[in-house]
Amino acid sequence: MLIKTLVINDTNDISKLKELKDKRVKIILLNEKIFIETLRVDKKCNIEEKIEQLIRDRFFNYTPLVHYEVLKYNKSLFLIVYFIGCDERFKSLLYERKDFSLTFPELKNKNILSFNKATFELKNLKISIYIKGKLVLLKSVKDSNIIEVIEESLKGLEKDFGVSLKDFTFKIQKEYLKEEIKEWFKGLKLNEIRGEENLYQKI
Repeated sequence: MLIKTLVINDTNDISKLKELKDKRVKIILLNEKIFIETLRVDKKCNIEEKIEQLIRDRFFNYTPLVHYEVLKYNKSLFLIVYFIGCDERFKSLLYERKDFSLTFPELKNKNILSFNKATFELKNLKISIYIKGKLVLLKSVKDSNIIEVIEESLKGLEKDFGVSLKDFTFKIQKEYLKEEIKEWFKGLKLNEIRGEENLYQKI
């Protein structure tokens, strides 16, 4: 049986989901806020309990959708939890369905091989950092504060995961490769990339 694919730009607009008659649906959410929390966990811990505790601690009056990945890195185990901001009416309609799947473009990067240590991307005014193919950081930047956000992001990753600059492959959209940016990345593995359309928009 074919599965209907539904592309939704904003969960405040519930009309597409409300009108859809298909029971089996793959939903691609664009432009939703993604909050990422990282926990170093014991290999014997109950992952579900950790997630529930995070939700209680950080989102007391907030009911986001949740997705998580488990990452093994530097002989440690990490729980990466993604809280997806979602309109409450949309969530209710979603859970009325018996068979659905959600896709968030930022969480999957098919161009990043799983054995890569760490990949840093600056594209379309957004910084995405992946470790072994899993998204661990997502931040928006402005033209005026790019270097500041880069330094802050990498310092946080070094503290949380023990990943150093030499472990990274850096991919920067060519429009941002001004002299001060090039100077900052001097001596590091730096690749120039093009800004791309969001391929999911074409579905």
